[in-house]
Amino acid sequence: MILNLSFRIAENPLVKSINRGLMLIVPLIIMGSAALVINNFPLPQYQNGMALIFGDGWKSFGETVWNLTFGVMGLALSITIAYSRAWSYAQEQHSRIHPVIAALVSVLSLLIIIHQEGSGLQTTHAGVTGIFLSIVVAVLSVELFIRFHHYLNIPYKSLLMDADPVIPQALFSIIPFCLTLFLFFLFRWMLSYLGIQDINQVLIDLTKRLFNGIDSPFYSALLFVLLNQVFWFFGVHGNNVLYSVAQDIYMRAVDLNGAALATGGVPSHILTKPFLDVFVLIGGSGSTLCLLIAIFLAAKKSNTMKLAKISLLPALFNINEIMVFGLPIVLNPLFLIPFILTPLILTLLSYAATALGLVPVTIAPVNWTTPPLLGGWMATGSWRGMMMQVCNILVGVGIYYPFVVLHEQKKEKDVLHAYNRLVKTVLHPEYSNLTKLLSRNDQVGNMANSLACEIREALKKGTFFLEYQPQVDEKGIVSGVEALLRWEHTRYGRVPPQLVVALAEEKGMIRDLGRWVIAEACAELGKWNNQGISGLRMAINISPTQLQDESITHVLAEAIQKNRLNPRDLELEITETMAFATDQKTMGTLTALKKLGVTIAMDDFGMGHASLYCMRYFNLDKIKIDGSLTKDVVMNKSCQDIISSITYLAESMQVKVIAEYVENIEQVDLLKRLGCLEFQGYFFSPPLQVSQCLAYLTRNISPGGQKLGQVKPIRQVK
Repeated sequence: MILNLSFRIAENPLVKSINRGLMLIVPLIIMGSAALVINNFPLPQYQNGMALIFGDGWKSFGETVWNLTFGVMGLALSITIAYSRAWSYAQEQHSRIHPVIAALVSVLSLLIIIHQEGSGLQTTHAGVTGIFLSIVVAVLSVELFIRFHHYLNIPYKSLLMDADPVIPQALFSIIPFCLTLFLFFLFRWMLSYLGIQDINQVLIDLTKRLFNGIDSPFYSALLFVLLNQVFWFFGVHGNNVLYSVAQDIYMRAVDLNGAALATGGVPSHILTKPFLDVFVLIGGSGSTLCLLIAIFLAAKKSNTMKLAKISLLPALFNINEIMVFGLPIVLNPLFLIPFILTPLILTLLSYAATALGLVPVTIAPVNWTTPPLLGGWMATGSWRGMMMQVCNILVGVGIYYPFVVLHEQKKEKDVLHAYNRLVKTVLHPEYSNLTKLLSRNDQVGNMANSLACEIREALKKGTFFLEYQPQVDEKGIVSGVEALLRWEHTRYGRVPPQLVVALAEEKGMIRDLGRWVIAEACAELGKWNNQGISGLRMAINISPTQLQDESITHVLAEAIQKNRLNPRDLELEITETMAFATDQKTMGTLTALKKLGVTIAMDDFGMGHASLYCMRYFNLDKIKIDGSLTKDVVMNKSCQDIISSITYLAESMQVKVIAEYVENIEQVDLLKRLGCLEFQGYFFSPPLQVSQCLAYLTRNISPGGQKLGQVKPIRQVK
């Protein structure tokens, strides 16, 4: 139930835009985190050494980096969220909205809201302290902009003849742009009228009032931890909002413990700022070091694991923004329970252990960037403080672990969904090689790029293989085989060859892939010839893109010579539906191939717009009738008429015809009456692995190369 709820929420367009926006600022977070670690590494020797080498002001560079990263994080987030939302809306609705203009609306709206009295640009709360406000403003501003854009769709067509596409997008955005900013100016005026200059300060003041009414330090600490986690979950920097509370209550408590120890007294305050930093917020808010360890145990080789590896070093210094905004945890309902529950349970455990005397009270201030174990020892002055941290980490890992497993299940579901969409796109009847997959900026595009990289690796490692499907003549005697590309993916199973070819073409790998197929198929045919199976035809699929490669003739000639093949035993099948060009280079390649002596066949004949055109222009030896015709031939009179016309035309031009996807005896009998004399399909045999195909051929072809009698179908498909 939790997984389904999380999936539904994650699929919400606004939530998706927020998550994408958070992911886009990860480089900024990593750079800022590195600056924090460098400036706050908690070893006196390191701090003194850096001051000695670079001078007393050595931290100024890191502070500048922080100001330019974490200091503008809210501003950056308003841009990335608005851009993501506007881009996805434009893609889904085919809108003229330009995402950059939407991002400008968002950032200006934020500056209007956070602007205070006085001159100049006010960006005090445009950093990490104002993230929640940035998210709210970004969502509201971009939605207003989109709605205005939709309802005020003013026609500028008379002004846009031959214009740059950006010009109409800018012109169409003028009125929505102004209206959106006007509403935020109006809201800013209302806030000023009510005496509210700083929304973040209002939140801080309200929080402080909550603690003023609580007398019990224990309940006060639970409320502190709860609010800190809730704030962070919604993108509010809880540490900053609760800073004054932490100073007034918990820093004062550790000072009192230190003073009591100095005067010979017994420290008595359990709940201190070091107590929370060392025992509760291990790895940062949400005890995210426990989350990282749970990911290492459960996420295996997923992208979550890669993110966890990047986050580990900062997390050891309690800097967890990479995980909070990169995973993300912010507004992720799947991690709401463990993110809030873990610190609360660790607070209870640590308080009980300290109250029972199992762990000493914290007596010394500890820098918040102090790594685990070292922090436990420094805060308590005892090894038992270190053991308390170890115990808390184990408990936290146990809480996070099942939610990490659910998260990985959801990620896997998302990945498989994207893969299935990609496959559906490529296998769609209207798909062509003009469709761009790698340039898409959505999950399908990400999946296409990921698979394309894996195809390159598979080529290097040799994990592709071929299967062979027998072809038989009208007497049922084996006349040849078709080499079929196969790729068994460790995650998705067998990937459709159409998808492999499409990605290889777009990525520029089709020549290497095609050369491998030619070399592999020719080598196998050579082996069969050496075993006495001669006169067998090997059909190899060739992409039209490969016809642009003049060296393909040399590749084939080399394979023929190396394996001592008869060129007439090689048949190159070119897909007609790809509508390959009749340019000079293609025509020259086809002419060279014909001179080499190989057979030229056209695959999927009859479904493309250029079937007759190609028969006229190319000296074809064979055509393969498209499977969509043969599948319906028994029940569909139109298919029968089309096939009859194709066979009549082919016979008059002395072109052989083969029908594929033959799956039952009714198809065989009817296709024979319609003039088809060669067949391929599951009725005779499915695609076979090398050893299976060799056994099949051995049963049906004599050792001397003479073909035997009619084969018996080895598999029928109804």
